[in-house]
Amino acid sequence: MPENYSVDFWNKIADTMNGFGPGFYGYEILKKLICKIDIPNHGKIVLWGARDHSINLLCKHFGHDRVIGYDVGNPNKNPNIKIQNVLQITSHEPIAFSYNDVGSFKHTPVVKLHAHMLAVKNTVKGGYLLGRNNINAAKVNLEGICVDYGFENFDLGLMQEYQGVDVSDHMVFCNHLLSRKK
Repeated sequence: MPENYSVDFWNKIADTMNGFGPGFYGYEILKKLICKIDIPNHGKIVLWGARDHSINLLCKHFGHDRVIGYDVGNPNKNPNIKIQNVLQITSHEPIAFSYNDVGSFKHTPVVKLHAHMLAVKNTVKGGYLLGRNNINAAKVNLEGICVDYGFENFDLGLMQEYQGVDVSDHMVFCNHLLSRKK
């Protein structure tokens, strides 16, 4: 496995990002926005790239039976995190919400795009995909891909609110795209 796909590599990154826990922008977006908007009642809640804090937050809100996370490691043996190289996933059951937080376009662009494509192909009508906007290191047209698969895009960094939820904290929401399947 290349170095950028190793548990050790991402643990070093985690040390610089609040351990991907409370205070990490991804966790804050889930807490401040995703847990407050209408997500379809059918379909899985998926984290592509999963850490305990975020998985536990979503399990508490949506229920353990709906939430699944995929990551190269699961040091705390969280039952909702599956150790899986996302590149080996070729299909997925229906998805109500997913957050593409696997790797990064700087370090792992292939797996990041693969997770995005799995999400757009498997999201149910009215479901959501949270990920990066077109300002990404690989310069991938994520917004265009979402439109091509029938999504409406909301660039959170350019908004003040979404469905009545305050998203004006641009330190948290900048460069994130929330896409809703029409």
